[in-house]
Amino acid sequence: MKKLVFLLLIALFWGIGQSAYSGALSEQQQQELIENYLYIRGEGPIPASLEGETLPRCGTELALNLMNNRDNFTGKYAAIAASLAARPNLPYSYVSPKGYIRVHYATLGTDAVLYPLIDANTDGIPDYVNKIADIADSVWELEVNQMGYPAPPADGINGGDSLKDIYIIALPSQYYGITWYEAQVTFQSYTSYIEIDNDYNFWPYNLSSQMERRLDAARVTIAHEFFHTIHYGMDATEFESHAGYEFVPWWEMTATWMEEIAYDNINDYYAYLPYYYNYPWYGLQYATYPVNTVHQYGCVVFPLYLSEKFDTSLVRDIWEICAERTGSQFLQAIDRALIEFTSDPLKWDTTNQYDFQRAFNEFEVWNLFTGTRAARAPAGYGFSEAANYPMPPDSAYLNFARYDFYPLQMRWPWMDTTIDGTTFLLGNGTPLTYYKGNLPQNAGAHYLNFQNLSLLPDSVFNFIFVGGVGIKWTVTMVAFPSNIAQDAIILDSQRDLSPLAPGPPLYFNFDPSLYRNVVAIATPTDTSISKYPTGFNYGAIFSNQPSDSFPNSLDFHKPYPNPIVVKSADDSVTFEAQISTSSLSGVNTEMQVNIFTISGEKINVISYNGSLSDGDKISVGWKLDNQSGKKVAPGVYLAYCQVILDNGSIEGAEKFKIAVIR
Repeated sequence: MKKLVFLLLIALFWGIGQSAYSGALSEQQQQELIENYLYIRGEGPIPASLEGETLPRCGTELALNLMNNRDNFTGKYAAIAASLAARPNLPYSYVSPKGYIRVHYATLGTDAVLYPLIDANTDGIPDYVNKIADIADSVWELEVNQMGYPAPPADGINGGDSLKDIYIIALPSQYYGITWYEAQVTFQSYTSYIEIDNDYNFWPYNLSSQMERRLDAARVTIAHEFFHTIHYGMDATEFESHAGYEFVPWWEMTATWMEEIAYDNINDYYAYLPYYYNYPWYGLQYATYPVNTVHQYGCVVFPLYLSEKFDTSLVRDIWEICAERTGSQFLQAIDRALIEFTSDPLKWDTTNQYDFQRAFNEFEVWNLFTGTRAARAPAGYGFSEAANYPMPPDSAYLNFARYDFYPLQMRWPWMDTTIDGTTFLLGNGTPLTYYKGNLPQNAGAHYLNFQNLSLLPDSVFNFIFVGGVGIKWTVTMVAFPSNIAQDAIILDSQRDLSPLAPGPPLYFNFDPSLYRNVVAIATPTDTSISKYPTGFNYGAIFSNQPSDSFPNSLDFHKPYPNPIVVKSADDSVTFEAQISTSSLSGVNTEMQVNIFTISGEKINVISYNGSLSDGDKISVGWKLDNQSGKKVAPGVYLAYCQVILDNGSIEGAEKFKIAVIR
């Protein structure tokens, strides 16, 4: 075991995983951008990059790329790019009842609004336009007047006056709407206008001919695009550049989040969720233009976690921090906003503070409890609509289903064989190299699923995790009891706060006989956006190595008193180990005692650290409390004792049952 840990640390020190890519705007990229622009203007065929794309999305990221590169197009593309500043030319406009919005529209031709002749109130304005204006007023009221976001900058006389302009035009079926920026107000702030589709004649909204169903698409679109106008006003520089393209992951996930906040019952965002849940190793920044951009919308579940766990105001706090300086910094802003929010006694229990590292790992635990698993979520975990979310597919897990080799060392670089040369396939028939090619990015995750635990002959399962260089890791162990009527249990959660070197190893242990399966959720996190798109490596050792296989350099004494009849608040149980050889003399040693309930939930960890001499005893006392200091109820508890050397290896381990009588 000592040798395995040492090799694991050495290997991880040298391995960094997949490296970042970079590049400039090329001829091909210019062609892709212009072809997309001509397509959304109805002046060109569908680009090859959009063929087969049936899921509509927002076009704001495309607009940002076009506008930011206006002066960079060359040759035949330069003349086309010159028209980018032109707004749509529509014959009519209508001011919304509350005076916030001017809606521009047509009643004839390609851009004609849905059912242009229907005018139930006989005001001379198509009912579709009236409804769009009412929706836009409602969205302004919510996002600005109720949620406290700043109103988007006024655009002077563009569009006829200083009101926010919405243009209803015929967009391709791949787009709900687009927000274009125009004039610079401050270094970070720009005016903007919105384009939305004229009839939303695509699935699922075209399953009904009723105007109201088409307006559901308009509702989520306006909530989404109007939030982009706020983004342009608060911090237009909150975007990232990769390989010559601009990406706005924080814009898109929060604009999709705003759809759900504004219109909880429409649930248009459900269609994007498989693009997140099917690929948990992709980080929050993941996108490759122009094809794989839908993941950003699937990331809506992260701001949903923030608002459901903490408060909807936290998303505004993050945007306000982003606006304090230029450039993309949303990960840093999330970290700071969480620390400040959970440090405020008027908002939160300040004894239970969060930062980005802790919150993101907990978010990934929430993601485990979706679909049919939502009903088994531990108290305080899970989305309000989790039962409607897809579950990560089997291919998203590293499924360990066989345990006929001990220990297994996933030492980087991972191999498709065990250390003794046995061919190794995961429980879903997938080789380890598949996951080696899909290492978790910053703010991504790997799920290690230990199945068939009842096959293990020993009653203690050891799992050691060592994160690679360059990132902080958090690992949470989630257990599913054999009784499927019981809720899952959070066994333990540990975090590595030292990203500059691998380790220190994170140690976990549990009684496998109590569970159907246990899932280890490993998340690498850093607040720097420059970590993207690196895939971060890690190593793991797990076994059910029985205690008598350890060297007999120490002896564990039976804990005393046991059973313990509690008579006072100061009563405790003592655990003791004694060095029996001189091999450990002078070695820095930790004795760690993990206390579990009889159902397997870890409730406390107590430890001793120090340098020992031959014949010394290590003594640790348990005060019959949990990690919060609350005294435990009477009953039987499990204690797993282990002695760990300063190089991370386990020198010895033993398990005991403790009876507490009150």
